[in-house]
Amino acid sequence: VLFRSDSREAVEMLTTVFDKHSIFPLYIEVNVGQDRGGAQPTAAGIRPILDAIAGAEGRFVVEGLHAYHGGAQHIRDPLQREETMKPSVLLAKQAKDVIESYLAANKIQPQITLLAVTGAGSGTFAVA
Repeated sequence: VLFRSDSREAVEMLTTVFDKHSIFPLYIEVNVGQDRGGAQPTAAGIRPILDAIAGAEGRFVVEGLHAYHGGAQHIRDPLQREETMKPSVLLAKQAKDVIESYLAANKIQPQITLLAVTGAGSGTFAVA
């Protein structure tokens, strides 16, 4: 089971649903241009999620970011697809920087690892 969260409330709800000895992988969902969901890739958007994860007694291991812009995968022209994805890639990097800054400031250990960033489908792999 893998979870995505774009809010403090979602993390807090998940902590009440599962046994306190369960540990689940989690991706932080950030809005990188699709505008369907996701936290804003800013400190104000991401810090509350990180605070909730830090307070969840190790129930989650953040494995990465869910930075989805699915509409880009349907753009056939590679150059146009790359241009469409550039702002999304920058926003994902901004979110990563916010998380790394939080980790450094709060001396959080490896429950937040950022091993992966999900993106906009296989059609955008080469540009992300």
